[in-house]
Amino acid sequence: MTPPHPTDEDLSALLDGEAADATAAHAGSCPMCGARLAELEAVAAAVGAPVPSPTDEDRDAAVATALAAVDEVGARRARRERSVPRWLAPAAAAAVLVAVVIGVALAGGGGRSSNETAKSQARDQRTEAGAGSAGSGASAAQDLGPLDEASLRRAVATNLSPDAQPGPAAPIAGGLRAGATAANDVAACERVLRAQAPDLPALVLAASATWDGQRAAVLVFRAGDEPAQVYVTSQAGCRILHFERFQPSS
Repeated sequence: MTPPHPTDEDLSALLDGEAADATAAHAGSCPMCGARLAELEAVAAAVGAPVPSPTDEDRDAAVATALAAVDEVGARRARRERSVPRWLAPAAAAAVLVAVVIGVALAGGGGRSSNETAKSQARDQRTEAGAGSAGSGASAAQDLGPLDEASLRRAVATNLSPDAQPGPAAPIAGGLRAGATAANDVAACERVLRAQAPDLPALVLAASATWDGQRAAVLVFRAGDEPAQVYVTSQAGCRILHFERFQPSS
């Protein structure tokens, strides 16, 4: 009976000097096992041989290939990011913010005191009066006289005070003088501002004044208790001379 051929593990053990004598005898007499033993010996020699260092050219070529692969990965990522509209995340955040603001406003509106309600009604009356004088070409416009930044704030605060009544205000910074021409110029400047900024809130004060020696229009826009947007424009050409956001004390 022919003995079985040794396995690759047996032949590897023979190369390591750890095989049984029977394995060595069989490999010496069996052409097939002898050839297999030679193959395993060649593999062992190749694995054990030292690896030569790459040449400078080969190393540079390998680095260039790796960098090109990294650049391609970055380009694919950038293309994927561009496929998503960049405005989507800010728009979603803005929508959430608007919803929160509306919710807070609705939640707080029901608990307003009678004093706050009276202030709101007074502001509404001044808004209607200011819009009427600027929008319908009223026969007179308030004249706040010569103004600088400090006196402008005082005039705005006085006119937007909860105790102020619709119509001509008390004399401020030189007195209030009527003038149909000034009223028409102020109304024209309101239209110019609204054309430039359609989202302006309600007009709560429209008056004429003198600013840096030239005739000017004072236009104050406000929504609720938000800071007032105060514009001072030249009456001739409606060029903006001064702008600020001002929170009158309540």
